[in-house]
Amino acid sequence: MDLPIITAHSGCEKTLANSMENIKKAIQLNVEYVEIDVRHTKDHIAVLSHDDEIGGICISESNLNELKKYNIVTYEEAVDLIIKSGKKVNSDIKTMESIELISTYIMNNELCEKVILSGCKEKEISYLTENYPEIRKLFNIDILMEEDLSFEEKMNRTIMLHRQNHLQGVNIPYYQLSDEVLQIMKDQGIETYVWTIDTEELMRRFVNKGVKSITTNEVVLLEKVKNEEAFR
Repeated sequence: MDLPIITAHSGCEKTLANSMENIKKAIQLNVEYVEIDVRHTKDHIAVLSHDDEIGGICISESNLNELKKYNIVTYEEAVDLIIKSGKKVNSDIKTMESIELISTYIMNNELCEKVILSGCKEKEISYLTENYPEIRKLFNIDILMEEDLSFEEKMNRTIMLHRQNHLQGVNIPYYQLSDEVLQIMKDQGIETYVWTIDTEELMRRFVNKGVKSITTNEVVLLEKVKNEEAFR
């Protein structure tokens, strides 16, 4: 069984999330993907931030020039640095409006094989499939798992979305990934990306389960666990 690839969570190794310091640290580590959170400004620039507020002002209601004093990083700056390092980009979508901005950038720069979109619910998945079918995307299954549906209905819905939209896989928090869910995904040929695992105990529990990727803040620790498990 192949061990999972590592995705560096934004803010990994105790750096400031979505900062240039964070990106520079992540690309020095032994990871496949660097995750960044993406949203949009008032003047339609894709920037990095988990939340819509920075320094007491709303990003979506501010122009980029107004935000520069907070050292906000643009999506293009981040992707350029990550790609040049040889790593891939996991773009965690925070706003519907940012999808068009980053999709255009990905297509114009022929980055479909180097960028994957996560944070996608059903609405975002449908939009991407209709407008940018070449772009790789993950279905964030966490909201569906919380809906008032039977377990069978949730799994059937996930399988249908995967087949209809040619997804790269599902993105799921570790506490929702039961052995039963994982086995169903495996049986259907659906790759599982799990987040966010930061303790050694959880790392050892998931590293041999057959997931495609583990997202973590503690990259160095996860690499150590992977190396030890590889020689067992």
